[in-house]
Amino acid sequence: MHTLQPDSGDEIATTTTTTTTDADTSTTRAAEKDAATSEGQRAASEQQGELGAEQGQAREVGGPRAESSLYLGGGSRRRLLLIALDGAAPELALGAWHADLRALAAVGERGVRGRLQSSVPWSSPNAWLSLFSGLDAGQLGVYAGEQRPNYTYATPAPLDSRSLRAPRLWDLLGRADCYVGVVGAPLTYPTTPLNGHLVNDSSGNLAAYPASFARQLAGWLADDPAEPVTQGDALDRLIGAAYARAERRFRLARRMLARESYDAFVLYDDGIATVQRALWHTLDVTHLRYVPNHPFAAAIGAFYRFIDEQIGALLELIDSDTAVAIVSACGAQALDGELALNDWLIGEGLLRLREQPASPGPLAPELIDWPATRAWAGANGTLFLNRAGREPQGTVAHEQADALLGQLAERIAALRPPLAQALQAPAFVAYRPAALYAGTQGVAPDLQVIGELPGWRTNAEAGHASPWRSAPASALDAAYESPRGMLLLYDPRNPGGGRELAGATIYDVLPTLLALFDLPAPARARGHALLELSA
Repeated sequence: MHTLQPDSGDEIATTTTTTTTDADTSTTRAAEKDAATSEGQRAASEQQGELGAEQGQAREVGGPRAESSLYLGGGSRRRLLLIALDGAAPELALGAWHADLRALAAVGERGVRGRLQSSVPWSSPNAWLSLFSGLDAGQLGVYAGEQRPNYTYATPAPLDSRSLRAPRLWDLLGRADCYVGVVGAPLTYPTTPLNGHLVNDSSGNLAAYPASFARQLAGWLADDPAEPVTQGDALDRLIGAAYARAERRFRLARRMLARESYDAFVLYDDGIATVQRALWHTLDVTHLRYVPNHPFAAAIGAFYRFIDEQIGALLELIDSDTAVAIVSACGAQALDGELALNDWLIGEGLLRLREQPASPGPLAPELIDWPATRAWAGANGTLFLNRAGREPQGTVAHEQADALLGQLAERIAALRPPLAQALQAPAFVAYRPAALYAGTQGVAPDLQVIGELPGWRTNAEAGHASPWRSAPASALDAAYESPRGMLLLYDPRNPGGGRELAGATIYDVLPTLLALFDLPAPARARGHALLELSA
């Protein structure tokens, strides 16, 4: 795509918690041992050689479709390429590593760019649902990575495509007669009908819609060489798997784009988030577990560059009138520790167990002594009262519930992590859903507990000796989501010249992308078209 060739445009002036000198970078890169970097180099060297073959093979699979009826401006059909990168941190992609990420820089320097305030909560699955739908957690009725199916004590069910009732970007575009392609997007399994093609690989196996495309996909995969098995320790294997999954998704996207003329194409990859969760402590000098000259110190930067190279190859397959958007729904930050809400509730006398868990972990409903329990916690900081008349063995009378919620909020606001006892501002704040969301659907929590202190989050575990788990003493992830995502958007019909977006949120992404097609946002959508902000 000749209009997006990288150049030497000005770098964005931002700050980051990660600081390294040129000497430090040279030393750590020289010392880098991880097999993941070699995976990226291998993929980059093979990519150009295989691209032409992929295009020819893809075109042989099926003939061209009938053209869409959606035309704008002098008969030219509008197109969009959306690349969604889970965990891509604006402090790195738009700041410290801007000059190294040439494809991302080219999009931002010719379009608009900026940080996005994420959703509440900003855990990855929920944030992506909000970004793709334009709705908040309350409007969606999805408050965590798992859902209470009803007000019984049934085990919460993991989210999948059946958890959603609201349409997402590809659904809305399809209804407007746009032909869409979707690869890797979260919560698209089981696959559901759409006007185009959809591929999901979240279960480890590929699932596709429609069935005819699934058969074509199987043919492509049969011709591919087997993915190499990464040798080494657990970190080597984790990073190697992230490279292999990303390479497979981008290769599939290239084949689909070479075969079909899509009006909109969405590609999602979570490799950056995966690598950061495992290795943020090798990069962030402020991390409580930071290790100087770690053998994997350059792995995160290498993966960002690998993804940037994959994006560059994808941009070569689109025409000069295609809008390009690169987005992340949340970034990354160091994980200092966790508050085990259920262990804390046990200590407060509000939650009683029939027996102690055999080992610390998520609290199974059958272990709870419900007639003696007043409150318990679910995933993502959700907290529920055991209400009389609502739950089967409820103990909190309707007239007592408001006062108890107020007391809980006060006690939670008074909590301080062991390493931050002198902190003046609350580390955690408990909100009532009505204060956070435009509406509430489904089984909403009575309180949503949010970690206000950077580095701290909640969990729903029980069985620990203390409700506080700190990073130096516990086997925690090195990083978790930050409430800051990013957007780079290049519209060839309205180039932005590198303008900065201010005050943008992830709720604005859906209206912005729909506006490219002259389509209105859903009536309940919370955001606005961002191009208005950059004019």
